[in-house]
Amino acid sequence: MAGPISSATAAEISVGVRSNAFSPNEVTIEAGDTIRFFNQGGLHDVVADDGTWRLPIPSANPWVFRHRFDNVGTEFAHCSVHSQPGRPIANNMNIKINIIEGTPPPSFAINQGISGAWFNPATSGQGILFDVEPNTSFIFGAIFTYETAAAAKLGSPDHRWLTVQGNYTGNTAELPIFLTSGGVFDQPVATTTAPIGTA
Repeated sequence: MAGPISSATAAEISVGVRSNAFSPNEVTIEAGDTIRFFNQGGLHDVVADDGTWRLPIPSANPWVFRHRFDNVGTEFAHCSVHSQPGRPIANNMNIKINIIEGTPPPSFAINQGISGAWFNPATSGQGILFDVEPNTSFIFGAIFTYETAAAAKLGSPDHRWLTVQGNYTGNTAELPIFLTSGGVFDQPVATTTAPIGTA
């Protein structure tokens, strides 16, 4: 079998176990998906033909058993009460499971969807903001942070505004970081802005 290949969005597929049959008795899923086997009546179990996974013991209770399939290939399973490995699925209590390559996750690219503002609840008031202009491939970012041990005070030197701005390409933006200090909100106090690094 081939190695595991992750799906962009793993799914769960239900298979009923009843009347000496699996319903459906053949399924096609993507690598990373899970099959949910559930008993709809009667004494049953589900056992992989190769013995790698199984419901621990047969039961007539309305049990549910889940198994995730990570490897591309074909697997078979059966009910050990009413069948055995390798029997045809058409007229036996056996199931065929086709596992195909999962849909690869989409590649990330900077886009207008990441525009917005967020803050850290653990340090109320600290936050980050991004604004993306896709027509010109321009991004602006700002982070407000402060020294948590310092007393809260407007205009405190422990308040730090960090900003970045410039053009991006695809999923990358290498931009200078600027620190703005001084100033008080809604007051004509001068500020100082200086480069401090690169992001």
